[in-house]
Amino acid sequence: MLHPLVLLLLAAVVCDFKGAIIPNRLITTGMGLAAIWLFATEGGSALIRIPLHAVFLLVCLWPLYQLGGLGAGDCKLLMLAGTFLPTKSMIPLIMGSFLIALPFAVVEERILRDTIQGKVHFSVPVLFAALGNLLWGVAGTFGHLPYPFGGLG
Repeated sequence: MLHPLVLLLLAAVVCDFKGAIIPNRLITTGMGLAAIWLFATEGGSALIRIPLHAVFLLVCLWPLYQLGGLGAGDCKLLMLAGTFLPTKSMIPLIMGSFLIALPFAVVEERILRDTIQGKVHFSVPVLFAALGNLLWGVAGTFGHLPYPFGGLG
């Protein structure tokens, strides 16, 4: 079964490429699903993470938004991804997204120059960074792979 975060981020990627915007409805639906998912898998005490992670990511991303380095949709998408992940995955999620975004932006600029109109689709790096956190977390939990980057474990 696919993790609901993966499905939400795939939907965000489609929306981002199709209309160059990530709908607020997708983000709010995702936050609701995060609450249900956390309650079902970890119990009620995990629900406190949602507002804490959202505020933490907002504080981290606000300067980048103010400087024009990130759009509002990008910030909201990182906040959505952060609600599903444990606290130790917040910094790896942000760093991973930016590390993946750099080569992705170069490829987009070189190959899709005429179609992207100067916009880098940050939803794809967020998807890959979240997948990395999920996969490293599961692998780290079961001890099959090294566990340097946080995740679900």
